[in-house]
Amino acid sequence: MRGRLRIGIPSLAIAAALGCAPDDPARTAGLGSPEVFTWGGQPISFSPPPEGWERQRSQPGGREGIEFIKVGSVGEVIGVEEAFYLDHRDRCDRLQALIEDLDNLEPRDLARALQRARPYAQPPLNVGEAWNARAANVRLDRAQEALRDRDHGLAREEILAAREQLSRIRYSLDEVVDRVMYTGEGLPPYVTVQVGEPTSGELAGVPAIAVSYDMQYGGRTYRGRQIYVVNNNRLFVMRYQGLEKNLPLFERVVETVSFPPGGCEH
Repeated sequence: MRGRLRIGIPSLAIAAALGCAPDDPARTAGLGSPEVFTWGGQPISFSPPPEGWERQRSQPGGREGIEFIKVGSVGEVIGVEEAFYLDHRDRCDRLQALIEDLDNLEPRDLARALQRARPYAQPPLNVGEAWNARAANVRLDRAQEALRDRDHGLAREEILAAREQLSRIRYSLDEVVDRVMYTGEGLPPYVTVQVGEPTSGELAGVPAIAVSYDMQYGGRTYRGRQIYVVNNNRLFVMRYQGLEKNLPLFERVVETVSFPPGGCEH
């Protein structure tokens, strides 16, 4: 199964509890049909929870996605979101859109689009980003000069070269996960939480990191799990918070995750 999550023991324990092998199709029985969601430049596909889990838009700080809340429950939730820390950072999708609209833009609009397509002026995450961003900006400078000379052919060549340069940038999960990882900090004093050590594995064929926690409040114990993955330079978070008995459902949803081709492949 392409979406198989291999992080520590929990998934194997759940498979044993269900009485089926880790890759048995019965693991996804009862879930909804696979759906594709695109919040940034990279689509994500998964099978949602069954009836009884009400969906709504999710926008926790710095993220956008969808969450499923169990109807009539004590606030149990399954969420899948993109964390926008990496969104548009490599500017690849902006340049792709510019290339597609190049012949339709007025000179002033074209100049503005070129400026928006430039890589951010911010500290690079790695050496590859720094080098390729500088090289891409040189190409975009040449494109602007070509446009001033009314040479649209040369401008297109330079923009394409900049797009190719930026497509070589790669961000790894280890470089960004600490910025979004759940720590249990900032909770009210009447809530207590114990966060476990992060564990590494693989999700949908790419590296993943998971963190689990136990939370006590209102006389109940809640189980929590958050899973982080970077695919095609986009950072995704899958999360669960609720009762122990519904944690296996979250694991089954996670197992269906895949990443269809995006608009700006790296």
